[in-house]
Amino acid sequence: MRPNKPLILFFCAWLASCTVISAQSVLRIVDADGRGIPGAALVGPQGLGYATDANGEIQFLDTVKASDDAVWQLRCLGFLDRTLSAGDLKDGGSIRMEEAVMDLPQALVEAVSLTGGRPMGVPGAVTVLSAKELRRQGAVDVNRALRSVPGVYLQEEDGFGLRPNIGLRGSGSERSSRISILEDGVPVAPAPYTAPSAYYFPSVGRMSGVEVMKGASQIAHGPNTVGGAINFISTPIPSSLSGRVDGRLGQFGTGRLHFHAGDGSGRWGWMVEALQAGSDGFKVLDGGGATGFSKLDVLGKLRWTSREDARYAQRVETKFGQVSEDSHETYAGLLQEDFDVNPYRRYAGSQNDRMDARQRQWVLTHTLRTKGGWQWTNRAYLNRFDRNWYKVDRVAGDGQEGVKLGGLYAAGDTSAQRMSALSVFRDGDAGQVRLKNNNRSYHTRGLETKWTWQGQGAGWQRFDGGLRLHEDGMDRFQWVDDWRMVSGQLVDAEWGTPGEESNRVEWSQALAGYAQARWTRKGWSWIPGLRVESILAARDDYGNADIERTGSDLQTRRNRTLAVLPGLGFRKALGSEWSAFAGVHRGFIPPGSSEDVEPEFAWSSECGMRWVRAKAEATAVAFAHFGRNLQGSDFASSGGSGDGDVFNGGSTRVLGLEAMANLTNGVRPEEGHRLEVGVTYTYTDGRFTTSFQSDYEAWGEVEAGDVLPYLARHQGSLRLGWARSAWSVDASMGSTEGMRVVAGSESLAETFTVGGNTVLDATVRCRLGSGFSLEVGGRNLANAVYVASARPAGLRPGMPRTVTGGFNLSF
Repeated sequence: MRPNKPLILFFCAWLASCTVISAQSVLRIVDADGRGIPGAALVGPQGLGYATDANGEIQFLDTVKASDDAVWQLRCLGFLDRTLSAGDLKDGGSIRMEEAVMDLPQALVEAVSLTGGRPMGVPGAVTVLSAKELRRQGAVDVNRALRSVPGVYLQEEDGFGLRPNIGLRGSGSERSSRISILEDGVPVAPAPYTAPSAYYFPSVGRMSGVEVMKGASQIAHGPNTVGGAINFISTPIPSSLSGRVDGRLGQFGTGRLHFHAGDGSGRWGWMVEALQAGSDGFKVLDGGGATGFSKLDVLGKLRWTSREDARYAQRVETKFGQVSEDSHETYAGLLQEDFDVNPYRRYAGSQNDRMDARQRQWVLTHTLRTKGGWQWTNRAYLNRFDRNWYKVDRVAGDGQEGVKLGGLYAAGDTSAQRMSALSVFRDGDAGQVRLKNNNRSYHTRGLETKWTWQGQGAGWQRFDGGLRLHEDGMDRFQWVDDWRMVSGQLVDAEWGTPGEESNRVEWSQALAGYAQARWTRKGWSWIPGLRVESILAARDDYGNADIERTGSDLQTRRNRTLAVLPGLGFRKALGSEWSAFAGVHRGFIPPGSSEDVEPEFAWSSECGMRWVRAKAEATAVAFAHFGRNLQGSDFASSGGSGDGDVFNGGSTRVLGLEAMANLTNGVRPEEGHRLEVGVTYTYTDGRFTTSFQSDYEAWGEVEAGDVLPYLARHQGSLRLGWARSAWSVDASMGSTEGMRVVAGSESLAETFTVGGNTVLDATVRCRLGSGFSLEVGGRNLANAVYVASARPAGLRPGMPRTVTGGFNLSF
């Protein structure tokens, strides 16, 4: 019988396309320190599986034939799942698993995390800071916590991080209003659509993780998708009865006490948490007075879990919290000549400036998980934020007209009116000081539902979709009080009538939906997505004379917006260590209630490489952003009138590069000296591409090619860690090039800049056993003096050297 040559050729071709994993192949599964992970499961086609031994090794006892399309799943409790191809396994060697951000069941991780606990499977650049990383940094200031994340732009304001200014990839950083801020996946800005300025910001000191998403990875999270999204993951209900207490005391009366305890061992779980932080302040007020703050943050969680033998695995969790803040903060800085003498001085006229704020939140989350890979998450949320920032509005010398706060710092104005007002505010001479009650209430409420399907093997591996019905608003009810300045003290107040300065309500209603999927084959992953926003924004202005809001002088306006926002990302695995990724998406910022304002749109793209192996990792990303209808807002915080109106500017182009690398020797502290090094760098070139004239101070008369203000061209950080036995030291250094305060094309040496600094922080710890440890930490150890901000009025310094000491107790 003659052989069938076509059949033989077909069999040989099929055999050549297969990967043979010989009986001698040994694969080692390791963590970030290069240590073997015992108990990791490797599951292949048709249920074939292996488990690592005590050394983290897998020995393939049988010869296994797997086509190049075969997909293997690597899983282990406490680590992120990894998807591997047969090519990743054929040569043996080591494969690294990433530590999970949260030690939680996957259903709960999916509910509160933007990455679903799998940052490597998300399109675009994603950085995750775990609870362990946050504790090692000793970070209770969000500016410190995010300093090590590339592509994040920070502008300090008060030195404590109470009201941070954060931007992502050149988005702009004013009050963090141009990015999406979430907690456990829920928007937490005071009113994300109507008034997103972050006068409230989550306390990073009580968080167990932070996710920073940029590029196409943020398409599922809105409404502001031009720059990116930051998600703060709150302390979870622990798997067993346990808790932790942290306490610190230090210079300037700085203190912190953080406590949480809970138990999730049964079908009912609970957790309670409290964070008290405060300081006497590092600025010195002329004539004496408080310049610090006090903040109390309490949170509780309650969870019910279905029986293990239930047809569908279900969980219901409710979260409720309340935050109160009393801070003696001001918008008033110093003139340059006074800053040069004593940068930590505060003028007498700001002695009564004070922020009184209260925030309450409630979230109810239901998750249902089926055996077919589907998860359904439903959520209802409600936030309320009330604040009254009582601060100087204008000043007048006796017999003179009043001068607005910003006008006091106009160095070129030598008029008698300004000089008289300045002597009152700065020197305490006789005159009048008007303080405004910037009294506003914000609310946010919504319902959302999300679906997630997780598949196996090649082809379509994951689908995510969701709908959110959202409503938020702001009630602005303001008035002014007139004080007399006598011998450096404010006395004899003439109280105003609430509502006589500003009396209006603004609100927004939005229906948002998204769909995103992942298709995988032969190491390629394609992630297409689409987001749609339909928004109705409105303003009802009752006028200053109708404080009873009868509607006798009501002025209204409405604006409807529809935005369709596509995106596409891809990832290519180049073996077990290398991968490439890229993405493009259309970003969006809502225009507010004025029909004369256009929504801001931007096309953003990125392309990068990741390298991950035992004891080392590195990432490099190039990004580009092309925007039109750039939006500015008339915020008092940026030097405007404080009316809050939105207006359009021109078009922009931002190009940049992000780089990050981490390295460790992997030695256990019990066995020797453990060393770690981490470095990040961000380069950004942001420019206007059109010419226009604007009343906005930071823009002014713009020519095409002018550099964007308040955007650092170069910034980076360096982190060093050492541990031996019970001792450990973590040090970090952040450096930022100065930022121009007005758009222009001249060199930085020829214009005024702020924010340029190099700051060194360090923490030393000693473990004493039984979960108890002591630590000493220092911020700005070199005592660098720098201008943190020059807006809205005058120069304000960064925090000077501050040393604190404290303890940690886990039980």
